Amino acid sequence: MSEGHPRGVIVRRAGARPARRRGPIPLKDARLSEVCTLRPVTYVIVGSCIKDDSCIEVCPVDCIHPKPGAPDFETAEQLYIDPGVCIDCDACVEACPVDAIFPDFEVPEKYDYALGLNAEFFADLGTAERTAA
Repeated sequence: MSEGHPRGVIVRRAGARPARRRGPIPLKDARLSEVCTLRPVTYVIVGSCIKDDSCIEVCPVDCIHPKPGAPDFETAEQLYIDPGVCIDCDACVEACPVDAIFPDFEVPEKYDYALGLNAEFFADLGTAERTAA
């Protein structure tokens, strides 16, 4: 850590990618923390998602759901990334036309709720079950 910066402040060079944080995700809403600490989240899609499938097309591990044609695609408000399958490759971030995908530790405060929504989406039915369906 650089001198002159308070403990906990992340200091990085311009263009440098922050280190991937390990462990449970701190949440302001205690009700969501139980869901989100089941597995670490890597990337999260937030409410500005327009369900454009460009992120689905570039994902090398098929972890973004629901997919066009899936029974829950039309009713889903947005797309979700399975944290248990995501390999943190960053391809979806680059492909998103509306900048709606963030690393879990950089989700803007107004989208904090997205951490819980993403975890809940995969809590009952993971990627393997969705892909097989």
